[in-house]
Amino acid sequence: MSTLESMMKKDTNLYMNKKYLIITAAHLDSSRNEDYENSIKSIMSFYQKFDRIFLLECVSKKMDELEYLNKYPIEIVISDFQNHYENYGINEFLHINLFLKKQTYIKEDDTIVKITGRYLMKNDNLLKRIPLNNERILAKLDGDIWDKYTGNNNFGVHTFYFAFKKIEMSHFISYLFKTKLIESTKNIEWILKDYIISNIENSSFYDGEMGVETNFKCNGLKVIT
Repeated sequence: MSTLESMMKKDTNLYMNKKYLIITAAHLDSSRNEDYENSIKSIMSFYQKFDRIFLLECVSKKMDELEYLNKYPIEIVISDFQNHYENYGINEFLHINLFLKKQTYIKEDDTIVKITGRYLMKNDNLLKRIPLNNERILAKLDGDIWDKYTGNNNFGVHTFYFAFKKIEMSHFISYLFKTKLIESTKNIEWILKDYIISNIENSSFYDGEMGVETNFKCNGLKVIT
C-alpha cells in the first residue's frame, strides 16, 4: 500500500469515529426551561466526548424562545417536521430522521447518541461504548426501571437515551411505514425493541448502567439507570 493510500485509509478511519449527540426538546411553554437547562448543564461535563452537540426542538417554531440556551456550546435547530401523528414517540423519531437526512456531512456509519432533553447525564458509562462498531443500535431493556413500579417485564427499550448508527434510524423509519406501525399508538419503546430483535443481525442489548437520571415530575419518580 502506498503512503498516499495509507493516509487516505487513515483519514477514512478517523472519520468513521465521528459521534454526535442529539438532545430532543419540546418547548410547549417556558415551564420546562429549567429542566432543559439543567440537562444541558449536566451534559457539559461530557462535552469533549462528542464532535458536535445539537438541541433539536420538536414543538416550538420560535427561535427566540430558545435564546436562553445560547450561552452553551450547542447548536440549536428547530425541526421542520410537523407533529402529524398521535404517537409522540413516532413523531420524535421522525424529527430525528429528517434532521439527520439534512446533515449530509454526518455519514451513514457515524454514531448518534440521543438523549431526551429533560434527563440528566450523570456519568459516561454508556458513552464508553461509543463510537459503535459492530452494534447498529445500542439500547437498554426498560425492565430495570419499570419492573419495579409497573410490573413491565422488558416490554421495550429505553428511548430517552440510546445510541445508533445514522443509517439505522432511516431503516427503522422505513420499517414503520412498511409495517404500517407509523399509525400505531403502541409505545415506541416496544416497537423499537421488536425491530432490534427481528431486523438487527446478532442483536443484543446494553446491560450496564447507562448513567442518566430520569426526571418524571408527574409522579415524583427519579431513578438513575
